[in-house]
Amino acid sequence: MSVRRPILALLVLAGLALAPASAAAQAVGPRPLHLTDLTPANVFSLGTSFARLGSDNGLVLPVGIDLRIAEEIAFVAELPFGYAGPSGSVAQPVLGNLAIGARGSRYVQMGLDGGFRYGAALRGRVPTAPGLGAEAASMRSASLRPVSFYRSERWSPGAAAVRLDLGLAFDLDPFAIDLEVGGSGILPIDDRPAVMALHYGLLFAAKAFKGMWTLVELAGADGAIGLPEDSRGHLLTISAGLRFEIGRFSPSAHVTFPITGELGGQQPIIFAIEMASF
Repeated sequence: MSVRRPILALLVLAGLALAPASAAAQAVGPRPLHLTDLTPANVFSLGTSFARLGSDNGLVLPVGIDLRIAEEIAFVAELPFGYAGPSGSVAQPVLGNLAIGARGSRYVQMGLDGGFRYGAALRGRVPTAPGLGAEAASMRSASLRPVSFYRSERWSPGAAAVRLDLGLAFDLDPFAIDLEVGGSGILPIDDRPAVMALHYGLLFAAKAFKGMWTLVELAGADGAIGLPEDSRGHLLTISAGLRFEIGRFSPSAHVTFPITGELGGQQPIIFAIEMASF
């Protein structure tokens, strides 16, 4: 399947996403590391996540667009790219599954200096990843699932996916707390059975000084991280990082460590950076 149209669509939406956000769309605390950002603002994001996976290396490059289409609703799209291969050799590229969906939230004021936002995000994934017939690309997709453990449905060849996340974000200036729980279903386009997974996370953030947040985030995944059936598992991680707010830009850097469990036989240590533009 040609990927020119999805890529062109993301580039067009990126231009729209750079339009200024109104005051009603201001964030409750910082943009999370793994969890869904509930603020219905225009956002263009480019992330990079790297992990050493046994004898292989994996690099994930998701490009995301959030386009505010109503007071409390934003259209979302993401196209993940990746590179994977044995250490010491040239990594090979692989395309993930295109995500399209929406997220909505509502803000509730609590006194003069705080409030909270609750909402949900619903995404579907189109099977743009190389099919199971492309064996080498399929193996590279399997290598990248542990790197994207919280959104492993990015790398499910020959399958669509549906994901629903429910979130709650508290603004307790200078602190912020986010909670999220969600589920995803991977739906093969052939006669293989569908599989399910559960995702959950908790973010603690503190404003070190104006324009910089320190973040600690617990994130976990249980169930199927892809196909076939033997890719089930569970993984609980902890991430520590920094998020900066520089005008309309919000770069971040963090490292993720496994606490317990494994996915796809892996307990990855993940290094990640992200650039988001509001």
